[in-house]
Amino acid sequence: MKRSKAKTDVNGEDDPYTDTSLISPAFKAVTIAEKMGASQAEVYALRRVIFTCSIEKLEVTFAQRKVQAGMGIRVALDRKVGFSCTSSASEQSIKETIEKALKIARAREEDPRFKSFPSRSKYQKVPGILDKQIREAQIEELIDSGRSLAEVMRTYDKRIQSGSGMLTYITYNRAISNSYGLDLEESDTVVDVRVSSMAKDNGDVSGVDYLELARHASDVDVEQVGKTVSRLAVEQLRRKPIQTKTVDLVLHPHAVGELLSHTLHPAFLGDNLQRNRTPFAGKLGEKVASELISIDDNGVIEKGYASQSFDDEGIARRNTPLIKEGVVESFLYDSLWANKAGIESTGNSSRKDVTGLRTYSSEPTIDTTNVVVKPGDRDFEQMVSEVDEGILVYSIIGAHTSNAASGAFSIAGQTVFRIEHGEIAYPVKEAMIGGSLAQLLGKVSGVANDVTTYEDELRHRVTVSPSIRFTDVRVSA
Repeated sequence: MKRSKAKTDVNGEDDPYTDTSLISPAFKAVTIAEKMGASQAEVYALRRVIFTCSIEKLEVTFAQRKVQAGMGIRVALDRKVGFSCTSSASEQSIKETIEKALKIARAREEDPRFKSFPSRSKYQKVPGILDKQIREAQIEELIDSGRSLAEVMRTYDKRIQSGSGMLTYITYNRAISNSYGLDLEESDTVVDVRVSSMAKDNGDVSGVDYLELARHASDVDVEQVGKTVSRLAVEQLRRKPIQTKTVDLVLHPHAVGELLSHTLHPAFLGDNLQRNRTPFAGKLGEKVASELISIDDNGVIEKGYASQSFDDEGIARRNTPLIKEGVVESFLYDSLWANKAGIESTGNSSRKDVTGLRTYSSEPTIDTTNVVVKPGDRDFEQMVSEVDEGILVYSIIGAHTSNAASGAFSIAGQTVFRIEHGEIAYPVKEAMIGGSLAQLLGKVSGVANDVTTYEDELRHRVTVSPSIRFTDVRVSA
């Protein structure tokens, strides 16, 4: 298929880590694949520059800069699609990778979902996803931030006995080229700060984890992160047991994000819908949650941690309403599953490895972008003041064991406080909460406006949510 080169750099800026952009080798690889017999070809190239700074025992112990790059190549022989990847951009390696992909395509059955690789469309430039400070950073800058974080934790309170963490800057550059004239390139950056703090007092020990995420380095105050995790660790000393009881439950945005990552996120993927592996199968247009709940998958939100101009097939990202005032509005699709459903892709193609990190070494699948819970009109303190008896949960564990098909979950609160007569009374030892996603969403009685971005560590799914209050939730000791 004869094609002309038409590069689109959505950022409008060059990547300073390479002498040439990724689109050139990607375009070249598509041309080679066509000459080798592919009826269609697609090349996805990814390069990431990672700065990490590690903190152990309240001291910076390690820092490094690492570069990873490669390309994934898909070839089509009519409706048979093969895939292979390489970390080398040499012509010989590219030819060998294409031959492997062709061999796989010949061995596969025809995929009735596959029609063609996407063609070009209109793309929306997403503001705020590229930070020049991170892109041009030196390792010494991250070390200085790590030292500032460690110093705040070390001096916050004499009861803080230990602390650890990881500060990360990543610059991504990705390019997609295919036989239908689609040639796209975009760069973006992220900053990720994850810390743990341990407090000890007269034999009593508490530990707290905390994270802060952003697109720009200036949007993360590492000293404030250190103060927050240290404060929570100290406040968790002298925890008391609670009795099993039905009470109001307030989930901090981090707890909301962790729970939804393993329950709501997969529930709205189009492949799960067509396989009947979601509690919302057959519920389109039906009420499944409190009218206080509205949730979008917004892949183009300004400075969104998972925002991009185009998905990992080259289809434009967009905002897709999932739940509006408690009613199911739509589901998410990539091109293959959209073709099977007879609808348009929502721009939710994603390439991730088994740990949920971006990669060039996997074929695209469906996944969420920024799952955004619409905030309410009250602040966190006001919402807590309305609780006569309840618990406040900052973080949870166990959400990864949830049954995505049914929405059933069983979680344990980690950083938990008792609420009495509208005030945070004391820290709680343990709190077990079980139920289903649909049941919990139906019990929402308050949504605050303290919006925070959270990314779970297992699947790296992003939730942008405020604190949420639920009524009549069974909490076990």
